[in-house]
Amino acid sequence: MVGWLIYLGTHLLPFKNPLTVRFLFICLSTLTLYLWLLIAKKNQFSDKLVFIFAALFCLNPMLGLGSILATPDVPLVFFWSLAFLFFLNLLESKSLKWYFLFGVSLGLGFCSKYLIVLFVLSGLVALSFNKQYKNLSLKGVLVTLISGFCFSLPVLIWNYNNGWISFLFQMNHGFGRKYYNFDWTSGYLLGQFFLVSPIIFIQLFRKPTSTDGYFSATQILFFITSTFKSVVEANWAVTAYGHAIMHFLRNSTAKKIKYTFIYWGVIYLALVILLITPAGLSRLKNQPTSNDVKILRPVVEKYSPLYGPNYQISSLISWDQQKLFPKLAGLSRLDFYDHLPESVPTAKIFYVLKHVDSHWPDSTRYAILKKLDQFDDLELELFQVTYE
Repeated sequence: MVGWLIYLGTHLLPFKNPLTVRFLFICLSTLTLYLWLLIAKKNQFSDKLVFIFAALFCLNPMLGLGSILATPDVPLVFFWSLAFLFFLNLLESKSLKWYFLFGVSLGLGFCSKYLIVLFVLSGLVALSFNKQYKNLSLKGVLVTLISGFCFSLPVLIWNYNNGWISFLFQMNHGFGRKYYNFDWTSGYLLGQFFLVSPIIFIQLFRKPTSTDGYFSATQILFFITSTFKSVVEANWAVTAYGHAIMHFLRNSTAKKIKYTFIYWGVIYLALVILLITPAGLSRLKNQPTSNDVKILRPVVEKYSPLYGPNYQISSLISWDQQKLFPKLAGLSRLDFYDHLPESVPTAKIFYVLKHVDSHWPDSTRYAILKKLDQFDDLELELFQVTYE
């Protein structure tokens, strides 16, 4: 889905700059907020509460600032929100139209990020506790399964043709460790506590007796089990946050709402202060952008064949050059570039941009490595690799 959105954005707009990459992601994020406003209205929120919901939704860093990034989370949250709206509609109506659209949303969500499958688990928990499973139509459920399967086919077909590699990778990513570190669990819980915001988090688990409460709590609790096997990234539970805010406003007081706004005010003020300090600016500068890699243009033009250190740098240079710039296969964690034939050198002499702290792949074990240059701002080194 990320690939499709970037492709459409860069081909629909008459100009090409970094905005074209993010254009459709910003559009989807805006539509996501609109969907939640419709859900708030469906929950009979007053105009004042709808406005408060929108403000808290945008203040959440994963749903506000984070939504301008071209990541799988943006379409995931959009299709999750769309599916939830259709889910509420099908519980109120026997029309097969809502079951069909519900399945379509889940299928497209699956093309965005596999975590959409947690919608099914969350929905079953909510239906069980609210005893709303009686409202379901067996024929409608069948329609959902068929439409969901059909719109998941791009992912399923690709995996079938490639040995189910992305499914296996994600399973290993989430459950790959053979030991346990308590920091995985404590770090995850603390991260969720501060990302959801303390008052909303506490109220969610004190009394999660609403459809939104069950949807949010189920996801956050589910990932606790993952922390016993691996590190869980904070953004994995991003689809829980809209539900948590909705549940909070259903059961909150004006005082709690005020304190939640104060909390976000303090957080963003602290971020601004941090970023204007030398350490904060240095940390921000270390995140490469398309403007940063312009200093590599002479290197790209002078050395050939040249390979990048990871998918981030390779993608940025590919964007800058408007042609493929491959990564050296195996130089960083497995990604798209490792599956490209162009990422495997065939020449006896080639050049590599390498991060200073990364390790050489096994394919270069018997090669002669000669350092030619260094780029401190990007923490990169340029090497000549020679096979005798």
